[in-house]
Amino acid sequence: RAWLVAPFVVERLLPGAFRLSAYSPAAAACFACPSGRVECTLRESSLIGGPKGIPFHLSLTRDAQSRIIAASLRGIGCDLCGDGEAAAMRRMEERDVSLLCAAINDDSRVRKLVVKAITSTIFDRLPNVMRAAREGEAVEACGAEEAFLPREELYGREGSSMKWVQQVSGYFFAQSRLQRVRFASQPRVRLLFYFDPSEPINSEEP
Repeated sequence: RAWLVAPFVVERLLPGAFRLSAYSPAAAACFACPSGRVECTLRESSLIGGPKGIPFHLSLTRDAQSRIIAASLRGIGCDLCGDGEAAAMRRMEERDVSLLCAAINDDSRVRKLVVKAITSTIFDRLPNVMRAAREGEAVEACGAEEAFLPREELYGREGSSMKWVQQVSGYFFAQSRLQRVRFASQPRVRLLFYFDPSEPINSEEP
């Protein structure tokens, strides 16, 4: 939030703060539709998360001149379930992804829209989710369980054994079971649980 209030001060102290980039411009998870809307997962690695950064799934609205006029944050982290809506859209080419990142990073007006979308979710919604968890509120399933079947991109040690894994937004994942859940008091926020049956459950054997 400090960036929204005094961006020039934050830029001087943290010149790379809130600069987004694609994990792989050649195969970025960025999709566009004729109406001008863009669904993209971009990396923010200047503050926390190390070189891999944190994946932010953004929904951007563009006008007839392709200028970004609105932004919302749809997700934080790697989306292993995929986005059925995005899958029906056109995957953006490498040059277009680079231009999109430049438009976000170099235009202070657009950058402010994106930073506000990210910070409003982190500071306004997530504290309520954390409170529900601390109070022991039960979670409820959102739809049926899904399966993540990785493309055989790399065979290596993941967890306690050797297995095929697929890279998603800079991170590697093995075959697993997926379930979206939510707290009843926070219906707008959904959490994705990832379970690899071949590995011990974290809460029992970290």
